Amino acid sequence: VLQHSKRNIQTLILQNDKESRDIDYIVNLAKERHIPVTKLNPGQFAQVVSGNTSGGLALKCDKRAYNDSLTGQWITLLQGIEDPFNIGYCMRSLYSFGCSDIILDMKDITTMESQILKRSAGALEYLNINITSDSLGLLKQLQLEDYKIVSTFRGDDSVLLDDFIWPGQFVLVIGGEKRGIKRSIIDISDYLVHIGYSNTEFRNALNGSSATAVVAYSAYLARKKRSSN
Repeated sequence: VLQHSKRNIQTLILQNDKESRDIDYIVNLAKERHIPVTKLNPGQFAQVVSGNTSGGLALKCDKRAYNDSLTGQWITLLQGIEDPFNIGYCMRSLYSFGCSDIILDMKDITTMESQILKRSAGALEYLNINITSDSLGLLKQLQLEDYKIVSTFRGDDSVLLDDFIWPGQFVLVIGGEKRGIKRSIIDISDYLVHIGYSNTEFRNALNGSSATAVVAYSAYLARKKRSSN
């Protein structure tokens, strides 16, 4: 949150008997950003946090707004992935491999924000995130802005991921393993891609976060190769 803050931060709160290099780094980062640092004894600190996993650090800040502009060359729409653990793991993989913008097809994530933040290893704060109830309309608008829609779907017109040539500017659409991607989005997609399996008799798909990691790594390799040519 301190490194790539999309929130208004009031103060960093520190338990005064905790010391480590990591804590020193975080305290110095707060001071560089002119954020006040408040030190509390263990009893006082326990009153301002929940649970026992804070590590002696807490941050008082406003809620984050999730209406970020989508401006990156690689945007990802996560559709039908609603478990906060899976959303967080997807975000971690996507940010690691170069995705900068996420569209979430859902109403709200405020009740699961802390779980997503933890499972994403902080990627939630690094990414531009846009929550929409009209993912189809948003994709159509992005197509008008020269984005290509690349949906993960195994069908007659689907291309094996290994053989796919990634466009320069695209929206990757990944669906949950239960409901997948809406038919209306598949119909407007510019490309359909699927993951190949070695054990072809295994008829079950990867879960959403595992599939995301595989596809994201493929996109990363293609973009890396293109930038080096």
